[in-house]
Amino acid sequence: MNCRPTNRSRLALSLFAPCLLSFGPPNAAPFDAHKWEIQEIFSTPDASVQFVEWFNTDNDEEHLSLESVSSNAHTFNFPINLPSANTANHRFLMATAAFAALPGAPAPDYIIPAGFFNPNGDTLTYSGGDDVTFGVLPGNGVTSINRNGATQVNSPVNFAGASGSIIAGGIAATFTNFGAGCPNGPGGQTMAVSANPPVLGGSFVITFSHSPATEVIGLLGLSNQIGFGVAGVPPLPFALSGLGMPGCSLLVSADLFTVLVPNGVWTLSVPNLPALAGLSVYVQGFAQAPGANALGFVTSNAGTGLVGNH
Repeated sequence: MNCRPTNRSRLALSLFAPCLLSFGPPNAAPFDAHKWEIQEIFSTPDASVQFVEWFNTDNDEEHLSLESVSSNAHTFNFPINLPSANTANHRFLMATAAFAALPGAPAPDYIIPAGFFNPNGDTLTYSGGDDVTFGVLPGNGVTSINRNGATQVNSPVNFAGASGSIIAGGIAATFTNFGAGCPNGPGGQTMAVSANPPVLGGSFVITFSHSPATEVIGLLGLSNQIGFGVAGVPPLPFALSGLGMPGCSLLVSADLFTVLVPNGVWTLSVPNLPALAGLSVYVQGFAQAPGANALGFVTSNAGTGLVGNH
């Protein structure tokens, strides 16, 4: 058998070879997810509740199963793609199981292990091209950071567009009243104290209403059981009938402040010191009321302020 090409076959090869060569192997499908960027990061101090929210401006960026994200200690491989190619101006959410269990939490699109990143500072690196480095994260159970490190109240959003906000751990600030004041004479009004909950870094505004005087003596202390400062006697409550104030009692210690409060409004700044969270402070007011009793003073009820980080 003669396998040498004929003149006719040579002519055919010369005409069609460039076309045959041009076909080559098929191009790979343009599957990727390289436009996603980290938008919001949140963690509790113990790293049990964490989330990372992402954002993207383009469609056809659903192929996350080709990608991964790493912290300095761990790597998470996205197990599946996002459910739709309509990804433009969408967000998705990766979070821990403890986050998903909290009231107000939108369902995460991906579950990451607890402690995936270090809340005391870390770098998140996305295989698609994004990375964010951050320092110590807020630990009050409410505040998150954006990709630039600015703080904000957490507002996670998942791919379906469900949004929410969580309170995770931390100590909630409260203010509650206790005890009773004494009236400004028979049938007179009784001075009352109220306040907003004292949150770290915020203002603690104490208001004395129904005061018979324009100035109130404000007492702020660390106990409602043992007296310090004014009267200086334990235990509390301490009846003031022996001082000419029948029906009136000292209900709080005065070891922090004893001040004159003009117009019945006392504003204190709460230091933003995490160690103060959980501290209880106690407040009461005295006011001059000539004719109310032999001493000419009345007392308000009292209140307990529990310092919290949210």
